[in-house]
Amino acid sequence: MNANAEGRSLELYFIEGRPDGMLTAEVFNWTGHVLMTPRTRIGAALARKEAGYTGVYVLLGDNDGQPTAYIG
Repeated sequence: MNANAEGRSLELYFIEGRPDGMLTAEVFNWTGHVLMTPRTRIGAALARKEAGYTGVYVLLGDNDGQPTAYIG
């Protein structure tokens, strides 16, 4: 661990009121924003304003029983 590392605060907002649904996350003093959703809610997530921002997406799943991630 870096002895000079500083702690950070993370704000999670459970959009649907539960942790297994869609959520947004922000790190204070950082301009980035996270939008996370289960696959079953992808349509609703894409309709949100956050989905229109420039960014990176990560799709998680499995391929022949092996964990797989696609980054685009």
